[in-house]
Amino acid sequence: MDIDFDKAKEIYDLNVWSPIAVTKAFLPLLQRSRHEYGGALVVNNTSISGQISACVPFGGVYNSSKAAATSLTETLRLELGVLGIKVVNLVTGGVKSGFHEHRFKAQLPDSSPYRKVKAEVEKAIARHADGGMDRERWAEEVVRELGKKNPSYWVWRGGFSAAVRVANHLPVGTFDGTMKETFGLDEVERKVQELGGPRALLD
Repeated sequence: MDIDFDKAKEIYDLNVWSPIAVTKAFLPLLQRSRHEYGGALVVNNTSISGQISACVPFGGVYNSSKAAATSLTETLRLELGVLGIKVVNLVTGGVKSGFHEHRFKAQLPDSSPYRKVKAEVEKAIARHADGGMDRERWAEEVVRELGKKNPSYWVWRGGFSAAVRVANHLPVGTFDGTMKETFGLDEVERKVQELGGPRALLD
């Protein structure tokens, strides 16, 4: 609710519009591909954060951009398949990288509905840290899978990817408690209750 719209648009430009632009630009070459395994291969690197069971609190714009990328990839899989082009959704989980080093520091505005629990929210957002699979191992496994004669339509690699894959088949909300505890939302909720509940956040 407190996201800067310009920043949100930048995220969508990167995660949604860029794959469309790149695919459009390379489509003539993709159609002419004489890949030894039968045709061109388009791989979109999405994220477990775009999966319904792994929507990280306070990451709504990023999560939704990756969900959009997943939906786009599935549509392209059907449409480009007619042209002899295979499309793969690379669902990446946690990988040790510099991803979080370049994130902007969360600072809630004075108008935020969370302003009375500002410290807890900012602490929760800051908890998002790099972790998961070693990046060299991730790259090796991805290349090995995509180098197969007939790679899977969905390739799951990276930390927590296997767990999210399984969780997608369970009822929505099954892991809410775990998600809240992992990303600090439980501490935010406790503070809200200490203040007297959600209505106490109103002026």
